[in-house]
Amino acid sequence: MRPETLTRRVGAGLSVSPEAAEAAGEAAREARAALGGAPVDLAFLFLSADHFGGAEEALAAVEEELAPAHVLGCVAEGVVARDRELEDGPAAAVWAASLPDAVIETFQSVALGTDDGVAVTGIPNLDDADLVTLLVDPFTYPAGGFLSKLNEEEDFVPLVGGLAAGSGEPDTQALFCDGEVLYEGAVGAVLRGVPVRTVVSQGCEPIGRDSVITHAEDNVV
Repeated sequence: MRPETLTRRVGAGLSVSPEAAEAAGEAAREARAALGGAPVDLAFLFLSADHFGGAEEALAAVEEELAPAHVLGCVAEGVVARDRELEDGPAAAVWAASLPDAVIETFQSVALGTDDGVAVTGIPNLDDADLVTLLVDPFTYPAGGFLSKLNEEEDFVPLVGGLAAGSGEPDTQALFCDGEVLYEGAVGAVLRGVPVRTVVSQGCEPIGRDSVITHAEDNVV
């Protein structure tokens, strides 16, 4: 998602402070400065796995600095802001936007076992949505099945987001939604009244001849 297509009032901040609250607060101040005093209607907080233990303090610091109407985010395997990407070590990124014409509805969703399989709860009405954002704990939420069902029933909905991978192990993820820190399920927002153009930020294309994988160890083929 390219923030400039949402609004001209967008701020982003990045910090590599070893303390979660300090890092989040510093990144939030950078984002706030870029907004030029405009109110924050929607903010995102992304923390590296090193800050998992301080997730609650980090979220509180962002809310204190920005007073956002809504805030989402997660502990991620990699943190990106401006022209930097960090996959190792402590890092915090904050993205903030002033969207005065937007109607924003945040939500929390969890997966429940049923006699017929798995059901997800908490997904709001997506009619006329200009954008849906979704951040998922892959260990407790059936992201693949949910997206397949969504494509069948709501294939017109522009959805962006990703997996909250944390350190890549169970119980190392945290999700943020309007002042709450959650440790399972998914969080997201439905935006209406905002012109949005979605793009793929990264991708791979096949090159060379096809090969057969004969052995793999962890992530090495």
